Amino acid sequence: MGASQVLPGEFSTQYSSVIVFGQAHEADEAEKVNALLSLLDKYSPAFKEAGEVNIEKAKQRTKVIRIDIDHLTGKSRKA
Repeated sequence: MGASQVLPGEFSTQYSSVIVFGQAHEADEAEKVNALLSLLDKYSPAFKEAGEVNIEKAKQRTKVIRIDIDHLTGKSRKA
C-alpha cells in the first residue's frame, strides 16, 4: 500500500491512495512517546537504544498529531 509505479507504455501510473476525514488533535505526552517508539520499532529496530535516547532529547520540541477518523475513502489503479 502506498507504493506507485509508472506505466510508461500505458501513459498511466499504478497507485493506491487513501483520504482520511476526521478531527486532528495534538497527542498528549504518553501518546507522543508511544507513537515515536512505534516509528523507531518500524524504521530503526537495530538502533533501539540510541533511538530511545534521541526521543528523550527531542520530545519537548516534537509534536505528534493524532487524527480521530470519522471516515476514509480510498482508490487504486492496478495494471
